[in-house]
Order: sequence, then C-alpha cells, then structure tokens
Amino acid sequence: ASPWFVTYVIKQFSQQYSPEALYQGQYTIHTTLNMEMQRAAEEAVRKGLERRRSAKVSQMALAAVDVHTGAIKAMVGGADFSRNQYNIAAQGQGRQAGSAFKPFVYTAALLQGETPESTVRDSPVSYSAGGGKRWSPRNYDGSYHGTVTYRRALAFSYNVPAVKVADKVGIETVIDVAQKMGIPREKMQPYLPTAIGAASVTPLEMASAFGTLANNGMRIPPICVTRVTDANGKVLLENYPEGKRVIREDVAAKVNGVLQQAVSSGTGRSAIIGRPQAGKTGTTDNFADAWFCGYTPDLSCAVWVGYPQGLIPMTSVHGITVFGGTFPAQIWKAFMGPALAGLPKTPFPGSTDDNADSRDDL
Repeated sequence: ASPWFVTYVIKQFSQQYSPEALYQGQYTIHTTLNMEMQRAAEEAVRKGLERRRSAKVSQMALAAVDVHTGAIKAMVGGADFSRNQYNIAAQGQGRQAGSAFKPFVYTAALLQGETPESTVRDSPVSYSAGGGKRWSPRNYDGSYHGTVTYRRALAFSYNVPAVKVADKVGIETVIDVAQKMGIPREKMQPYLPTAIGAASVTPLEMASAFGTLANNGMRIPPICVTRVTDANGKVLLENYPEGKRVIREDVAAKVNGVLQQAVSSGTGRSAIIGRPQAGKTGTTDNFADAWFCGYTPDLSCAVWVGYPQGLIPMTSVHGITVFGGTFPAQIWKAFMGPALAGLPKTPFPGSTDDNADSRDDL
C-alpha cells in the first residue's frame, strides 16, 4: 500500500541515514501516514481514472497534510506505480499552478494594508516583455469587467486584476510571501506572469502552502517521519516542527473568507463536502494542467490532473474541457469527504462565508 509515500520516506530517510541500515532492519521509522485517509485518496484517484480511462488522461496526483502539524496524511503520486514510479505529488520541478497561485498575490496585497474591498481596474494593459516585445494578460473569457473589488477579482479569478495587483505590490514581494507560505523560491521567477500561475509546483508544495492559510497564517513545513528508533528502541530522531507565523492572523482570515466563497458560490461547487471549506481552482492557459487546492481548518489537500509526458491540452476529455472546477475538484471531494468523515465540522476562526455573489473560474 501507498508505494509513493514509502519511496518518499526512504528518499527523505536516506538523506540522514544509510539506506543499508534501513533495509537491514536497524531502524524503526514512525511515519505520518493515515491509512484510512490514504485508502480514501487511492480510491478517489482510482475512480477518477476509471471514469476517464477512455480519455487517456493518464495521470492524477494528490497530497494531503494536517495543517496543525505539517504531517503528510495521504499521497498518491500518479495513476499506476507498477508502470511509473515517478512521484508527481512530491518530486521534481512540478507543473504550472495556473489560477491556484492567485491567493499568494492577494495575500501579499492584504499584508500591505489592502482589504478584500479594495478595488482594481479590470481593463486592457500591456507590459514590456523585453526585446521590444509586449505582454498583454487576458482574462479567460476574453472580456473585461471594469472596477472590481479584490474579493470579486479573486473569487471570479480574473487574470488582469491579479497581474495589476502583483505589479502594484511588487512581484518580488509576492514571491517572498509565497515562499514564506511554502513555495520554494527557485520555483518562481521575478516576472509578472508568475502572478497568474507561471510558477511550477508540486501538489505537496501547494497543499502545504494553502495549509498556512488554513492554520491562520502559521507555517509548518511538511513532514513524513515523526520518530526514528534503533534496534534497541533508542530514539534517534523526533520530528515535531513548530509553527512559525508568516501571515498575520487577520489577513489569513480575510483570504480564507474569500476562498470559502470561491467554493460555495463558484465552479468550485463540485468540491462542496458539507463543512467549512475553502479552495481555489487552477488551470493553465492551454488547459494542460488542472488543479484544485482546498482545505478545511484541519486538512489541506491539492489535486493535479494532466498528461505527465508534456503540455497536452485537455480540451476534449469525455466531451468537456478540463479545468480545475471539473475533475480535480471532484477528486478532491471524493477524497476529503471520507477522509474527514466522523470528525467535527470545525469553523474557520474569524472568517465568514457571506455567500456574496461570486464565481470561481478556470
């Protein structure tokens, strides 16, 4: 069971101890995996793949973390470990985040004193792209919406306002905030397209970074091992990382409130599980990557769907175009519902979902 997680643990373990010692049984490793959640994750991905097998969407990946401890509770790195051991959930450079990156932009803006009711003009704009070239960001539907609040711009996932806000805040500031929340700096380039998802990330990185919001702005790095003991039972390692405040609590609450609306009132509705939850869909321009990154006050989970062999547009999969609000949100729901079954429906502290008119996008 859970072969991707096991290989992930071995890789992490081998950085501190010799692989030989592990295979010779000299150590006992206590991991963070929750087998019930892992089974739910594998089942959600399996059903997702079965429904879409004829469409040849060959890979899906999922990572879930406990937002209070950083513990990785479930990990599925692809469709079939026996055929491909590459762990999309946690390995390598990752894939473009699309609109799922936008919460970092608005979090940075709110940290500078803006509010969800601050406004930005959604209108045509162009920027120098070097070499005499210009870059003109466009909204997914090709239209513009005039003056909009940050709340509406994020909930509707308009691209142009996100770029303008990032330009106002400073893309380096956005990158700083995303890094503090859990996205490795080397994954992000200091150019404005990063604001609308040009950064390449893994599901584990996104689940962990969104978990910072779920944990009221406290950052806890993801862990897969809590304790290591030797053959005599001596404890060699205890790993319970402390949280570090990286986002003010009031700012985290405001972002959580907007992202609750993105689920309750938008195309994120496919992810509704009947308890307080927040999230953001993500789709790249060419529909080659689709994400749903969502969380409750206790568990954060990111799901990615796409073709691992390259940037192949998913424009006709079972007759639909794949974006974050479709298969990724459905897989997220199929996992999170059973994963949290029987647990209290914890509310987000200090945030409200007022069901304002909003709609998530792509």
